Amino acid sequence: MDSGHISPSAYDTAWVARIVSNMDPTKPHFPMCLEWVHKNQLRDGSWGDPSRYLVYDRLLNTLSCILALRQWNTGEAQIEKDVLEIFKDRDGNPSTWPGGSSRAISDTLNLYRYCQVAFPGEKILKEFKGFAREHLQNCLRHNEVLDSWSMKKSLEKEVSRALQVPWTMSLERLEAREYIKNYGDNDIWIAKTLYRWWIISGFEDSSISKAKPTETHFGISATLYEPEFETSRVAYTKCNCLENLISYLFDQHHSMNDLALFCQAVKKWDTDPSVINSLPPILKAVSMATYHTLNQMAVQISKVQGIDIFPYLHDLRVKQIEHYMKSRELRGNPHSFNDHVEQRKGDLAYSLIVIVTPPRLVDKYVLLNN
Repeated sequence: MDSGHISPSAYDTAWVARIVSNMDPTKPHFPMCLEWVHKNQLRDGSWGDPSRYLVYDRLLNTLSCILALRQWNTGEAQIEKDVLEIFKDRDGNPSTWPGGSSRAISDTLNLYRYCQVAFPGEKILKEFKGFAREHLQNCLRHNEVLDSWSMKKSLEKEVSRALQVPWTMSLERLEAREYIKNYGDNDIWIAKTLYRWWIISGFEDSSISKAKPTETHFGISATLYEPEFETSRVAYTKCNCLENLISYLFDQHHSMNDLALFCQAVKKWDTDPSVINSLPPILKAVSMATYHTLNQMAVQISKVQGIDIFPYLHDLRVKQIEHYMKSRELRGNPHSFNDHVEQRKGDLAYSLIVIVTPPRLVDKYVLLNN
């Protein structure tokens, strides 16, 4: 914006202006963005770059700003019923590029989506919607769903879905699921964040573990799907993946001495962190990643509960790796069925996977155990 480090964009600013405040759902979270939309309408009634005129750019900017003003029920004087007349070509059809010489599929699809948010009296949006729908249907019919600049691999499926399910009938979660089906889970921002966390932690070698951060995240999302539990889903994913990796290492690592040293390193996280440096690379990476992840979660929980639970989480971690070590030492030795059941119950590591997931329950669990 005015004092920022990048040039102002009407489309992006209007998009941000539509974000609802987490303190008051009747107000925007970024009122300065809405104020910017109010102050930066061009003389012809549109929004966009005043130094150059590109129909496609100007049209999407204008529609985005109109949506922002409509959402907050403001700027009635700025939204005239014929504000979109300037975007018609000589034949009276919407023009997505100068002269209307090209009807790009992505442009028309965006236009079709915007036009579904029409208000009483906005006849032009209804006209644009009819044009956009007809154009998209013709492209599907003649197998011409292509853009010279778009790299979307499932654009045809996206267009077909938009035509079959109007905006008024769409559900956010189903739309997200459809997007995942068309473009894959690696295209999702949170999944990418978790994947980057996994790679940065030093676990890019898939041969060391079957843990899959993106699959784990989408698995818990099917159960814990409410928006307010976003942090809990991420915490569950990280803990689950680390637990699977640690369990795998105690089961497959060739050196018992290395595993014993790993146990010592975890026990002395705070008292003697230098022990970590003597570990083999993979065990060192696991120890560091586990420490930093638990410490980060403890900070987040502290903000909610006002208590420091890192010592408690550390104690749980020490007990769990001692359990893994005991399982490794007893491997191949005869033991009773009851001993086997008790050992397997400990292998589930519920305490570290589940307890840190819902921060609001941590204090209750600590009190119960104390």
